[in-house]
Amino acid sequence: MSVLESKAMEDARARALQVAAEAAEIAAEEDAQSLRRETQSKTQQALKREKKCRQKQVSNYVRIYPFKVPGDRIWRFWD
Repeated sequence: MSVLESKAMEDARARALQVAAEAAEIAAEEDAQSLRRETQSKTQQALKREKKCRQKQVSNYVRIYPFKVPGDRIWRFWD
């Protein structure tokens, strides 16, 4: 191989490595963004479940309460 050919091959390898590094960086950023979105959606779902559970606990407590509480709006319908 001549000096020009070896220099061209070195340049090609350097460009290929640079392109591969840029592609890996872009892929890592996309992965981080997708993980962030996934984490955020799971957090929102967990908050919704927690809120729904709290509402059920409150409504269950009112339903099984054995006697009328003065000023309780729910019991006004049965007055």
